[in-house]
Formats: sequence, C-alpha cells, structure tokens
Amino acid sequence: MVNPPTGTGNQPITFTAQANPLYVNRTAKVTVYATGIDPQSITVIQNAKPGIPIESGDSIVENWSTDAWNRFNLIKNWDFTTDLTNWGYWVDGTVAGQTEPLVSNGRVSMTTFYAIDGNTWHYQFNQSGLKAEANVPYTLKFKSWSNMPRSNMVDFEDGPQNNYNRYGASTDPEAFSGRSEWFYFTDMQPRWFTFHVVFDQMVPTTQQKIQWMLSTAQATTYLDSVILIKDADLLLIKEAELALSANQVSVGATEASTRINVTSNTNSMAISDKSWLTVNPPIVSGSQTITLAAEANPLNVTRTATITVYPAGMASQTITVTQESTTGIHPIFDTQILTIYPNPTSGKVKLVLDQIPQNGTYLTVIDVTGKTILNQLIQNKEEWIDLSGNTPGVYFIKTNLKDFNVHKVILK
Repeated sequence: MVNPPTGTGNQPITFTAQANPLYVNRTAKVTVYATGIDPQSITVIQNAKPGIPIESGDSIVENWSTDAWNRFNLIKNWDFTTDLTNWGYWVDGTVAGQTEPLVSNGRVSMTTFYAIDGNTWHYQFNQSGLKAEANVPYTLKFKSWSNMPRSNMVDFEDGPQNNYNRYGASTDPEAFSGRSEWFYFTDMQPRWFTFHVVFDQMVPTTQQKIQWMLSTAQATTYLDSVILIKDADLLLIKEAELALSANQVSVGATEASTRINVTSNTNSMAISDKSWLTVNPPIVSGSQTITLAAEANPLNVTRTATITVYPAGMASQTITVTQESTTGIHPIFDTQILTIYPNPTSGKVKLVLDQIPQNGTYLTVIDVTGKTILNQLIQNKEEWIDLSGNTPGVYFIKTNLKDFNVHKVILK
C-alpha cells in the first residue's frame, strides 16, 4: 500500500507491506506519474519468511511429533532446541578462517576453511555416547545445506583405542569404502539426506560416535534435524498422501478466482510462479481448500501460471491455470474515462476524455512486451495521437487518471 497515493511537490511517501507468508522473496512495483515528465518506477523486494520451506524429501520428520522423535531417535538434542547440549566439536586453530559451531533458530552453522593438507579432520562436529545395537539395520537422516556448493563427510567412528574404526557397514553409493563413512554434496537448497548402516564391528570397548568432518571447503554448512533410528521403527510411519481436486483450471479474462480442494495427511506449501496469480492460504494444513485469485488479463492472448504444491514427505504437484485473453475493443476496466477511435486503426487515433485535470494528464502507449512506445502530455479533452510507423498489432493506452485505466487499441 502506498500512502499518500497523490501529492504535490516534494513529499515523502510510505510503502506498507503485509507479512510475507512465503519462504521465497516477492516483488512489487510502484509507478510514480508526474506532470510533464516520464513515469518512474520503484521496485520493492520483500524478504522471504524466515525458516526452511516445507519441501518434499521426508515424511518422517514432518509427520511425527517431537515426543515420538525423542522416544525413537538415538540422537539427543536432535533438533538443536537446547543450543549445543549433547554435541561436541573441535576446531583446528591452525586453519585460518574457521569458527566454532553456532546454533540459531534450531539449526547449527559451521564455518570451515580448506585445510592445506586436504584432510577433513581439521573441523569436527560430533555426538558421542550413542546407544545403537549391533547388527541391526539403522537409518540416518538429516537436513543440510550450505552457502555455496561443497562436499561434506559424515561418519560413525570408534575411539583411538580401536584405531578410529568405521564400525558400521553401508551399501550406499556415498559410502565409497562400504563402511560407515559417507561423502555428500550440499548447496543453497535445504534438503534431506538419507543413509543406511548396520553396526557390524562393535566390540566391548567401542565408543559410539557420529561425526561430521568438514575442513575441505571455505564455506558455511548448516545442519538441522539429525535422526538415527532403527529401520523397524520406521515401519510405524504412515506415508504422506496428497490429492488435488484439479491439476488444470481456466479463469476468465476479468479479475477472477477459483478454488482447489487439497486432501492430505501432511502439511504443504503452495507457490505461484506468476505475480498476477495469488494463492490463499499459501501454507496448507492437512486437508483444506485453497483459492487461486487472478488479476484481470490486459493482453489479447491467453496466459498461464503454475501453482506448485510442496507437501512434506512426497513429491511436489502442480496446478496449471490458464486465463482467457481480453476480447473486443472495450476498455479492460469498467470505469470509462477515455474513449478511443477509430479502433482498429491504420495509424491515427482520437482520444476523448470524460475529464482532465487543469494541468493535463500523462498518456502512455505500450506494446504487448511492455515496451513504452509513446509518452505524451494531454492537456485537452480531445487529442490525436499517431501510431504510424509501428508494427501492426495490439497496443495498450493508459492514463494516470483514477485507477490508471488501461485501454486496448489495434493497429492494422
């Protein structure tokens, strides 16, 4: 919202934005029209909602309650709600640029640097005293990302009395040695990583420990929701489900809306890829109806937008929205303050305005790509403009009167 919307001379204006419910940045454009000069635009970018998007990747963290995880998960303080309690670390001070792990908003950040010798152990983040059973299948899951693409290493390793043995076996392709040591890659997108292990080399003196060793890149790595659970316990989990009442819908050329029923046993997030189409609510709790609202289409061609629904625990689904084109030669908006004729035209167009300010009004002509063809100050209720020399097609005429009404003119 802009306040005040009109004014004279030098004057501050205030932009007021509603809270952004999405996990992505969004933009708006404010156009300032002034007498005697070209319009100017201000682009406003609103930051994304803090946090990690609800995304496809794993139903077990999203669907299970905290109490359930505290009961089945072998990792203590698995969601970093109590800072670094139960976690340990060692940062090699001889490697410049590395900093101690820092917990914020339920996630830990670790700033590392590339060690000259290429070894990973110059930065360690770990939890000891695990209580896993021998020769029982386990699943390790965690959410991770970084401020740039990088490689990472996580392992289950014994103490020095057993030569730091990787005491688990794994058939995951990331476990190059077939032991409980995985190399994986992260980038700016938070995602779930899943590895599998059987602790087949535990002895009475084994010191169970999970450990990240990260001194292979100059980067900041983030870690969230670390899970170590028996495969047998995973069988208790109900898989996520989601169904949409439609995957393709059409709306009219005028301002319009349509509803989609979401039937699900998990939470989801719906995002539009076009600014002219909005989703409400964007955060969907279980089964709910969402409303897709489209602005009026100012073009003489149909346009499409895609709504992507991201459910927790399964792949995303899409809704394609097609909006009809504007037809006829009438103003796109109902309020008639400008009449244009002849339309279609071979070049010259007469403009008749119902009203005009004492100092005139600015008139702008744009093509279908948004390019400005003409900016002209109109000081009389009746004026002629000449579009000769432009490519035949559809053009749009707007003034800064009232609601910035837009009219369509066809050049033959």
